[in-house]
Amino acid sequence: MKNLLIIGYLWPEPASSAAGSRMMQLIDLFREKDWEITYASPASNQEFSINLAELGIEKKQIKTNDSSFDEYLKAESFTAVMFDRL
Repeated sequence: MKNLLIIGYLWPEPASSAAGSRMMQLIDLFREKDWEITYASPASNQEFSINLAELGIEKKQIKTNDSSFDEYLKAESFTAVMFDRL
């Protein structure tokens, strides 16, 4: 199975921004193609953040400029990486 890692500055907020809406369109496209998706962000949850777990998307809280993220990438096997607003 193909695995996609999306690294975002914020969690997707399709109800409050065009960028969030577009990211959800892209996520839906990958889900339709049976990709496993992990969305990683250093941001905290906001009022309009979508519940990714309800969509079967793994959510990963990360720290920027931290070796723990490097270790996480080494431990996982992603087919592709997409950057959202970085």
